[in-house]
Amino acid sequence: ALTNLTIGEQVKTIGSFMFSYSGLTSVELPSSVTSVEERAFIDCKNLTTLTAYGKLHIGHSAFAGCTLQTVNLNGGVNGIERAGFAGCPLTSFYMNETTSSGAIAERAFENSEIPALTIPGGITSIGDEAFLRCTNLKRISFLAGTTPLEMGFDEGFIAAYQGEHGLFYECPLTEIFVDRDMTFTEEYADAMDEADEGIFSYEFYENDTHKTTVTF
Repeated sequence: ALTNLTIGEQVKTIGSFMFSYSGLTSVELPSSVTSVEERAFIDCKNLTTLTAYGKLHIGHSAFAGCTLQTVNLNGGVNGIERAGFAGCPLTSFYMNETTSSGAIAERAFENSEIPALTIPGGITSIGDEAFLRCTNLKRISFLAGTTPLEMGFDEGFIAAYQGEHGLFYECPLTEIFVDRDMTFTEEYADAMDEADEGIFSYEFYENDTHKTTVTF
């Protein structure tokens, strides 16, 4: 029955499962909060808005299954773990472009309705299937960074050998902007070759005619 929440300036961490399945409608996190741990807000079916002012680490499935529509991470992120925002009907997602860093892990936005996203230059890697079946994702931008962006890291190449898919599988991308180098392991490249798809492949088979603009 919990619908309202006020977090004081002394709080640093939202612990695992802390508000899972609650009736919260919006959450505002002060700059003191730097970590939202595993499943802290999972399946909050009324939670539509998240605003944070500190640099956040987003734990495994922290907001998975929520009805989040608007996310403003004004302090940036320090990594988003697996399925952090999976299944959220996102219409707007902002993470500070100058402070964000770390990895966006596997399936971080799987089955979400995110329409567009800018990847800050401080993000170091994006895991396999990070945007799996984001069927509204039309625009993606990769801002300049000091190191190559590692694509399909960690468990991605292992999963791919088992018939899994690339980072943007079934995303109807129409605009891609790339302003940094990208890299991936030889194992991941072999796996994608075996799956007959690549990083930006639309389908598991050859059907890659939907994109209209790619800018390097």
